[in-house]
Amino acid sequence: LYCIHGLGGHIAGFLPLAKRLREGRPVYGLQAQGLDGISPPHQRLDEMASCYVEEIRESQPEGPYLISGWSLGGLIAMDVAQRLHAAGARVPLLVMYDTHLHLSRGDVPEMSHAALLLRIASRLRIPLGQLQALAPQQQWDWIAERAAQSAGAGVEEMRNLAETCRAHLAAMARFQPKAYTGLVTLFRTAQSRQALDPRWAEICPRLRVAQVPGNHYTMLEEPHVDVLAAQ
Repeated sequence: LYCIHGLGGHIAGFLPLAKRLREGRPVYGLQAQGLDGISPPHQRLDEMASCYVEEIRESQPEGPYLISGWSLGGLIAMDVAQRLHAAGARVPLLVMYDTHLHLSRGDVPEMSHAALLLRIASRLRIPLGQLQALAPQQQWDWIAERAAQSAGAGVEEMRNLAETCRAHLAAMARFQPKAYTGLVTLFRTAQSRQALDPRWAEICPRLRVAQVPGNHYTMLEEPHVDVLAAQ
């Protein structure tokens, strides 16, 4: 099973799911370019998909291929599946974990550094009001300290993450998905407040929707991940 990153590019969030899938099923995570501070982040989703197809085929030269993606990664996964299918490979499983359609209206959002910090902080469960009261360097220090508790990340790593987030948001705004005729399973969370986007019916005519507990983040965490893994 190949798991494609969400916004920001990290794959550590898939670890609880990987541990709960049945034995004998290898799980691979595809992490975004740009997090190492050396290679620049991809600027388009189709660039990511092309790169990930190469990595997948290097790992597994022949199909069938099982592809999944969380959040933004679901859209990348769909593009990956299309490319594999066009090359004659079988893709019997395409899974999206709480993916939403953010289709381009022709505008590419520009996010300030402060907005990016707040987005990262929300993922780390840092109180936004307290964060906003700090000086910029203190904000980075707090975010890095909280990130280090789970991933060993420092200030430089968090700056790389912010720039990768910025690139991903722009790439998402430019993306125009093509219709995918294969089977797709979309796991939506019980706490989702948004109705299913009617555009899914046109883009994925063979879409199956299943509900799992938790929210956008906790669906991949204990204890909710047990239900997701079982399904």
